[in-house]
Amino acid sequence: MAIILVAIVAGAIVAGIWQLNSQKGCISLSDPNTNLSSDDGMLRFSVRGIAAQTGMAFQLGSTSLAEMAAGGEYQGALSKLPATLEPLSRLYSIRNCGGTPASTALRLTLPGNVDANNAGQLDLYSWDAANQAWHWLGGQLDVSTRSLELTSANSQPRNLLLVRSRPASMVMGIEAASDAKLDNDVATTAATVTALGLYLGDDGAIAGDRSRLITSKDVSGRVQIGVRNWSKQGELNRTVLRDMLASDVARKAHVANLASLLAVGNYSGISVDYRGLGDAQQASYTSFLQALAVEVHARDKRLVVSVPAPQDAGDRQWLSSGYDLGKIATFVDVLEVDLSTNPIAATGEQFDSLMSWVLARVPRNKLQVVIPVSSMRVSPGGDVAYLSLEEASRAFGGAELVSPLGVDLVPGAKANFKLRNRFAPSSLIFDASIQTYRYTSVDVRGIAQTVWVTTAATIDRMVQRAQKYALNGLTFRGLDQGENDPKAAAVIQAALTHTALKETPSVARLSWAVNFPDGSVQYMLGNLSDNLLEWTATSMPGSYLIQATLSGAPFGKTGGAQVQVVGGGALDATSPGGAMAVGQGALALPTAIPRRATSPTIQISGTVISPSVTVSPSVQGSAIVSGPGAEAPAAQPVSSGTPPDVLDLPLPVAVAGTDGRFELGGHVGGLASFDRVKQSGMTWVKLIVRDFADASAFVSQAHSQGLQVLIGAQGSRAKVMDEDYQNLWVAYLGNLAAAGADAIEVWSEPNLAVQWPAGQISGANYTRLLAKAFNAIKARNGKTMVISAALAPTGAFNGGCTANGCDDSAFLAQMANVSVTDYADCIGVHFTAGTVSPAQSSGATAGSHYSWYYGPLREEYFNAFGGQRKLCFTDFGYLTADGLGPLPPTYAWAQANTLAGQAQWLAQAVTASQSSGKVRLMIVWNVDITAWNVQQSDVRGGYAIVRSNGSCPACESMRAAISPPK
Repeated sequence: MAIILVAIVAGAIVAGIWQLNSQKGCISLSDPNTNLSSDDGMLRFSVRGIAAQTGMAFQLGSTSLAEMAAGGEYQGALSKLPATLEPLSRLYSIRNCGGTPASTALRLTLPGNVDANNAGQLDLYSWDAANQAWHWLGGQLDVSTRSLELTSANSQPRNLLLVRSRPASMVMGIEAASDAKLDNDVATTAATVTALGLYLGDDGAIAGDRSRLITSKDVSGRVQIGVRNWSKQGELNRTVLRDMLASDVARKAHVANLASLLAVGNYSGISVDYRGLGDAQQASYTSFLQALAVEVHARDKRLVVSVPAPQDAGDRQWLSSGYDLGKIATFVDVLEVDLSTNPIAATGEQFDSLMSWVLARVPRNKLQVVIPVSSMRVSPGGDVAYLSLEEASRAFGGAELVSPLGVDLVPGAKANFKLRNRFAPSSLIFDASIQTYRYTSVDVRGIAQTVWVTTAATIDRMVQRAQKYALNGLTFRGLDQGENDPKAAAVIQAALTHTALKETPSVARLSWAVNFPDGSVQYMLGNLSDNLLEWTATSMPGSYLIQATLSGAPFGKTGGAQVQVVGGGALDATSPGGAMAVGQGALALPTAIPRRATSPTIQISGTVISPSVTVSPSVQGSAIVSGPGAEAPAAQPVSSGTPPDVLDLPLPVAVAGTDGRFELGGHVGGLASFDRVKQSGMTWVKLIVRDFADASAFVSQAHSQGLQVLIGAQGSRAKVMDEDYQNLWVAYLGNLAAAGADAIEVWSEPNLAVQWPAGQISGANYTRLLAKAFNAIKARNGKTMVISAALAPTGAFNGGCTANGCDDSAFLAQMANVSVTDYADCIGVHFTAGTVSPAQSSGATAGSHYSWYYGPLREEYFNAFGGQRKLCFTDFGYLTADGLGPLPPTYAWAQANTLAGQAQWLAQAVTASQSSGKVRLMIVWNVDITAWNVQQSDVRGGYAIVRSNGSCPACESMRAAISPPK
């Protein structure tokens, strides 16, 4: 076994700092050089707390798995490794040749063949030759450095081995009070059941009626007695807990009382769940549990301890306050981390950070996660009340008629409805990582409470996230809280029986239900951030009931809003809907009062109608699709009546979104312009690829120049709705991501028939493609930013859609209705029709539509998704014919633009985008494409910032405008 020692120091190695210890092969350490590395460079060892007068020396070595199996010092060790552990590294040895440091730290880099997706199942183990056994060490995962870290106080392991814990059959448990109405399947399949009904009393006593507890006769699984100091209504008794811990007499009495519960009945053990401890009680609580463990184990029973989920302290550290998880884990049989006490810890990247921190302290074969199946109300102090889904959604208030009021409706009249929210709309947040909404409301005492709305999709996502850590098990909390999501039972049952779900639960979405007089019901997806529905009365007379629901649970208890539709008539041109002619149920497009709808317009029957602005340009790349004054196509019928929970969107494999700083890039025609790109302050370049073109060489070359790459990916318009073609194409996008693409824009301008099949243009159809693409890309490279297709900004379709296209506002609303933000890190935008400064929102001679103005266009797109995603301008440019000649008639609107104006406006757009906080990326269209052909309407050279003579006024103006990273 060869031993090679490598010292890691900053700068040059100063002669005399390191001296060989008198023991052969050992290296002496002294401040400031306290680090060693293994022979293969994978293990870094550090000591801390070296006294100036104290010598200290260590020796590192390593042994391959093959050498271990062949014989020698570690012969037989691998055969003793539990079958659930898979060795992944060499065995590294650490020999202490002298001195006792205050602490040591180890960092083991993960081997290259370790799948990052399974990194949550990695642990460090140490071989104890004297006892011929392996001991768990743990280790905290650092994803950014692909390493496991281990810190030990006053000692260090003699050796360590990296292993993967193979997923075992997790223990699935439930909690049940004596009066709980459990589903029979759940009661008979849960492996463990915690019998609720007992509480910590005064002076160490136990309150509650023991005779009413669920027993093993009532369920099939192992039953343990649960004792708490809190109720499901959120009442937490901190005082009685602190008093018990502060008194030796009360503490010993409580241990004895708990242990006595096991004398009668066939209970498997005790489950202790005490909340509200502070740092001052940590030592006494640990001592109490240790004494209890002795008594419980003496009776050959199990001790389960539930602790509140720690609080995020930043920098991958978490605060567990009065609960010393590492020490508690040494003597309990199961330690449960309760996510219901800190739901935010279950979301986004926080859960992975939390689990990494906990698993550095608690062996995974002892760790369980408590998953709430009911909704929750959490106070600022951390008190938790468990709610039914109906109670949690009650604050939405149900549907309310806004206008018209006090009158019956004639066919064709418009009625507007909204939700009677009892909370500030700005407090409503949807978390895609666990598919849940939360909002903040103020109770009667004036205290803000955060309500978490739990649906079947929430539970399913939590289960999936926890299962990847190969834990001992899961415990479902809240089955006795009244009515939860009706579809939750299937999710829980699938987890209890370790079977796959037959149908993935849908995302919790607002759904408007219109109940017709003949008993039929039609559904339409809504948007909780808008809370608005505009409904056009049909020709069927009678009483209509409009309700709002979330995963099948009606909001509030009011039953919704009712309106009456009476016989035919004419609608006044001054009505809120604009001028409409109504005759025998026919509905005409509004023409007299052009205006923008303030929210997505939904019609349950007939056509999608939305008041519109005058028609304005739609820009497709660098070509104008339509110009001012173009005739507005007639609206086309759309289907309705499908419940929203049958949408076939897959669950996202990653949490979408980006918080990166603003960056600038340019669309280049080739590799030769990389220097001009960097001269302009740009750090990105864009390349367009079609079908299955190979972009790896371009990506590699750009990366070698320190540039990031956005690939604008475009497939076959004729084949895009074909399922097999979609699957092949998104797999190709995954290959682009694996090749190093830093961002991928999925398609371009799908709201036009020139890019998407006529008759199939809709935000929903596009989002189905994007969802597949998002998962394919993230599965191959989680760091690749997924950008939704930039739309053609246009008002040419009267605010709605026809077979040949959609206004971008209508298309955006359709995308929002099917939760496109679950599948997009950034929203793509095109702006290439500017004729005034970015600071202006009026004055363009071409028209008043927002597509002519940077600011209004930016706000239109940002607000379309409630500000949930930043924007990526994947094409941004100003057309000028300076030095090129007259423009083709189609582009006459840009005739007054100058080269100096282009440079000034681009710089101003950079400044405005950066300061807005709403823009992640701006790609200039274009850098160096100088093509110019008036007869063919090819004006790409008019957008180029590097002109045919080599000048580039915009290069310096943009470089001066962009702020350096902070």
